[in-house]
Amino acid sequence: MPCVKGDGSRPWCVTGRRMADPQPFARTLLQALRPHHWVKNLLVFVPILAAHRWTEPALWAAAALAFAAFCLCSSAVYLTNDLMDVQDDRAHPVKRHRPLASRRLSPGQAVGLAAVLALPGLGLALVAGVATVLAVYALGSLAYSARLKTLPGIDIAGLVGLYSLRLLAGGEATGIAVSGWLLGYGACVFTSLALAKRAAELGGVAAGTLPLPQRRGYRLPHRRRLVALGLLAALASAAVLLVYLTDASARGLYAQPGWLMLAGGVVLVWLGHVWWLVGQGRLHSDPIVFALKDPASLTAGCVVLVLFAVAAG
Repeated sequence: MPCVKGDGSRPWCVTGRRMADPQPFARTLLQALRPHHWVKNLLVFVPILAAHRWTEPALWAAAALAFAAFCLCSSAVYLTNDLMDVQDDRAHPVKRHRPLASRRLSPGQAVGLAAVLALPGLGLALVAGVATVLAVYALGSLAYSARLKTLPGIDIAGLVGLYSLRLLAGGEATGIAVSGWLLGYGACVFTSLALAKRAAELGGVAAGTLPLPQRRGYRLPHRRRLVALGLLAALASAAVLLVYLTDASARGLYAQPGWLMLAGGVVLVWLGHVWWLVGQGRLHSDPIVFALKDPASLTAGCVVLVLFAVAAG
């Protein structure tokens, strides 16, 4: 029988009861893991930087174990999420090419792969001392995929919580206490980015380039409010940092705290850049994943690291 096109717009060759995708199956599996999203798990290394203990190899090794555990677990969660969102994904111009949506990966294969990833992930978490945090992350992620993502406002809080758990995992793995200041600043930045993602999705719906997701609680009238709250969260990040610099702990930790405020200013400008792209209809993916390919974002990240090092003295 000749090749025909499936829902994923890729040609399928049907032979008897089996369908052979011309794309190698190993590549399909890798795509299903979404390794580009692993960049979010780099948050486990932030406590080392915030504590200025970057010269201790043992801490980096401990955080690396936690990073690996979160990468395996997050990929398992993404597979589960794709199973739940498969109908929405098939109506999306980009997401329809995901392995499950395009039927290059069966539901049974996805479940099996998720289990294969989750078990060693838990094992690494036990070794790294972050099993409890990882378990909370996994359960929270499953709850988010199953229900929380459909509830306006609660979905944003859920995303912020999942990001914050990565910071806490870094602290647990390295034995470094994560301060409330770091969690508060991170929560503001994460909130702004999560709102940007939702506003960008609605922008695509308004422009007619994206379908309205059925497993989301937001509708077009919500977009203006999302933008206002996202910009407010970005400004709040600068306010938190400014107040932190008046605290005695900051003056004792940073030799030149003014440079830290400048680094926070660069982050604020970058958030403004993200929101400008949202307004222009040019943000088509997760903001953090987008930053990996955006020269302006990569430059801003390098500048922030340099300013942070100068502030630490």
